Amino acid sequence: DGIGSGIKANIDATMAISRFLELMRRDFSLRQTFGRLVQTMHQVRGSDLPYAVFTAARILTDGEATVLTYDMPNPLLVSRHSVSVVPGRTFPLENEVITETNLFLEPGEGLLMFSDGVSQAGLGATLRTGWGVEGVLRYTGDLLAQGVPIGNLPQMVHDRARHFWKGTGGDDCSVVGALCRVGNRVNIFSGPPIDRELDIPLAQK
Repeated sequence: DGIGSGIKANIDATMAISRFLELMRRDFSLRQTFGRLVQTMHQVRGSDLPYAVFTAARILTDGEATVLTYDMPNPLLVSRHSVSVVPGRTFPLENEVITETNLFLEPGEGLLMFSDGVSQAGLGATLRTGWGVEGVLRYTGDLLAQGVPIGNLPQMVHDRARHFWKGTGGDDCSVVGALCRVGNRVNIFSGPPIDRELDIPLAQK
């Protein structure tokens, strides 16, 4: 989430995530990468240089999840019938304060993460104090009670936040969901076909 709104905010966010991904590609750990980015943001805070706040989530194949947030709302844990704010521990990192959340996801559960443009939706306009995390929590809980699939929640939360900003421009809104499911096992037997002419069709199939 880049500072402010519009094109500059988009550029700020894009530069931050590009650097994040490059550090990960260079085999930095999640925490090292997060710390490097937080350090940079601390140095440029209050200047005209690109500044962004962010959430990073790593989910392993056994469901173990780590979520790191820097000036962003805590994620929500969503199951088929309930939703709750995931508590985290707050600690200093590179002269800033971050929050780390650790949990295990079971099949059918998911994480819902969003920027403060969502939690503050309508602030000072359609909603005096903004939508708030509790507002997002109640809204997603109502949707689940109505039988809405978890996979539909990110778009619906985003649309609702934009509704609250209606007519004011408002802040940028980002929402992402990650749903845990049982993996699909795929076995591939590879070898040349009897007819050489079938090489390409077989590879394409």
